[in-house]
Amino acid sequence: FFDSSIDNFFKTPINNVIAHSLEISNVYTRDLCNTLSSYVKILAMNIAQNELSYTNIINILKNEQLDRKLNFILFEISSTDNTDFEVIYQTPFSSELQKMLITNSIFQMSNDAEATYEIEGYIVSVRCINSKDIVHNRLFLAAIAQIDDNVLEHRDSIKIANEQYMTLSSDSINIKTNFIMLFCYFSTVMILIAIFIGLIYSRKVLSPINKIMGAINSISHGNYETSIILKKQHNEWDDLVKTFNDMVRAINEQREQLAIFNKQMAWKDIARKIAHEIKNPLTPILLSAERLRKKYRAEIVTSPETFDICIDTIVRQVNNMNNLVKEFSDFARLPEPNIELNDLIKLLTEIVFLESNSYKEVKFKCKFQHEELIFKFDVAQINQVIINVIINAIHAITENITEQKENVILISCSLINNSVFITIEDDGIGFSDMVLKKALEPYYTTRKNGTGLGLAIVYKIMSDHNGRVILGNSEVLRGAKVTLILPYLV
Repeated sequence: FFDSSIDNFFKTPINNVIAHSLEISNVYTRDLCNTLSSYVKILAMNIAQNELSYTNIINILKNEQLDRKLNFILFEISSTDNTDFEVIYQTPFSSELQKMLITNSIFQMSNDAEATYEIEGYIVSVRCINSKDIVHNRLFLAAIAQIDDNVLEHRDSIKIANEQYMTLSSDSINIKTNFIMLFCYFSTVMILIAIFIGLIYSRKVLSPINKIMGAINSISHGNYETSIILKKQHNEWDDLVKTFNDMVRAINEQREQLAIFNKQMAWKDIARKIAHEIKNPLTPILLSAERLRKKYRAEIVTSPETFDICIDTIVRQVNNMNNLVKEFSDFARLPEPNIELNDLIKLLTEIVFLESNSYKEVKFKCKFQHEELIFKFDVAQINQVIINVIINAIHAITENITEQKENVILISCSLINNSVFITIEDDGIGFSDMVLKKALEPYYTTRKNGTGLGLAIVYKIMSDHNGRVILGNSEVLRGAKVTLILPYLV
């Protein structure tokens, strides 16, 4: 029975568990490689097709660096001997990484070739820019993205577990031989005890393995919310299960963040173009309307009121469009946060004072754990975040004011484990399941005149602060609940 237990431990399904664990650990890296490769391909084709100068290419790379937080190297290789290169432009990063990147194999790449690989915790994608302007030399573009530290850590843990398992596999014969030698010295009573112990050991070993196999199978079918619930055994299985759960959670979070990030990048490009195209004709329209009023108002004899109403309508609608264009522009070019020491409690108190005076029909309640909470954050951007969330809560309340409820907004602030938690709750209608899934996406709104940029800007600013946004429904007020989590940096 002991031999059977050992053999079961090293059978093909168990080997598949370890192999699949390694495969799961590489899912995030492969997704990032594919995304980066596609992105570099599109960028390189755009540069080559438009036959851009080095100055224009560098400007594009600088803008892309700010938008996508990637590193770039633009370098040139002589087509005569393929042995020397010259860096045209690079974003600030370690020169050692550059030496590892530009290898002899890159010199032999053809004009339409590309290479994507991992180096020291980075994903690198290199592509030759086959531009007609490049006659004597070949131009190469390399984009570098850093792999999340948590994913690297979890992947290394799985690799270590695999190595330990393979070591045990190679020692299995010695283990069985020693057991047989020991077994020969025991009586029939000890054989019965050995059988009993073998059964218990087999159950303890196979139970967590079966759960891991089930979890891996679930993940392979796309259920990234899978986790393993296992009774603590106070051995290596506890560490393996914890590492597996942490890895799946990190991969799931990265997939969600990457999806939202890609959507925001696409919508930012659209917002920038829409704002540019709409803004240009607005000023001539406004000036023309004012000129019509000034020049022809005195000449209008029939229905002058209609003339005034039409002109006022044009001016008002143009101003509304200007405000809409401003929201598009603000979303498309949110600045980098200016991180400084500020008092969050003071900021919250000022916001509540201003909003409570502006909206008398809404009651504001505050629940602050500290009288002051000073740490590093961008006061202007966090002010915008809190106001955006409060305005959403006010709209939820004012659109359905009744005497049966208090029409109240509760703002809480606390410090827990080096993280600052700000919760804003209301007694409005709350979030539906559909809103919870899409509320952070740009241009998704449930309000008739809403732009859908409020929570998208909130998510972008919180991400720039390495913070989080959690949407839910209040258990206290039965309305919406938004939780903002910021790192406590002092």
